Amino acid sequence: MKVLIVSELTYKIEGKCIFENATFDVSKNEIVGLVGNNGCGKTTIISICLTLITDYLGDVLVLGYNPRKDEQFKRYISYLPENVELLSGIAVEKYLRYSSIFGDFDFSNYDKYINIFDLQDILKLECEKLSKGNTQKIAITAALASNPKLLFMDEPTDGLDEISKQQFIDMLLEFKKVGSGFIVSHDVDFLNEVADRILHIRDCKIVEMKSDE
Repeated sequence: MKVLIVSELTYKIEGKCIFENATFDVSKNEIVGLVGNNGCGKTTIISICLTLITDYLGDVLVLGYNPRKDEQFKRYISYLPENVELLSGIAVEKYLRYSSIFGDFDFSNYDKYINIFDLQDILKLECEKLSKGNTQKIAITAALASNPKLLFMDEPTDGLDEISKQQFIDMLLEFKKVGSGFIVSHDVDFLNEVADRILHIRDCKIVEMKSDE
C-alpha cells in the first residue's frame, strides 16, 4: 500500500524549474529520505504535500487523498518542521496536552518518549525558555505521540546531540512498525540509519540515491 504518491510533478518559481515530471512514492511501514543541495526544493515537496503550495502540475496523493480537493488526510499525519517554534507563554506540559487534541494521541507513547528523552524536569518550564535541543525533543514527542499514519519531517535532527539523535533513531525504527515517514535532511548518516530508501533531487528530477553516492 502506498501512503504517499507523487506523480509527474512539475513546479516552477518565476520561470525557474524546481521539479519537472518528478515521481516517487512512500509505502506503508517505510521511511523514505530526501537529500539535495540548498535551495533545490526539498522543503517545497513537503509544502506541496501539506497544501501550503497548490499551483503545481501533476498528481499528489497523501493517504489516498488528493490534497488540493480534500484535506481530511491532515487528521492522520504529523509534521515536524525545520526551525521548530512552540507556543509561547505556556508550560511545556500544557503545550503537550494541547497537542493531544490532534490525531490519535497516545498518552502511553507520550510518557514513553518523555522518559526516553529524560524531559520530566522541563515539563513545568515555559516553552520559550527551552534550549534548541529540548525544543526539538518536545516537538518530536508531540509528533510521534499523535500516532500518525504518515510523519513528515524537515531536518528533524537539527539541535539534537549524538545521544538524543540515537534515541530518535530508535524511536523511528519502532514507529516504522505502525507508520510511515518522509524525511528531508542533510544528515545522510542519520538517513542511512532510519531510511529504507534515500532519494536525491537532481536536475529537477527526484531519483533514488545510489549506495556509492
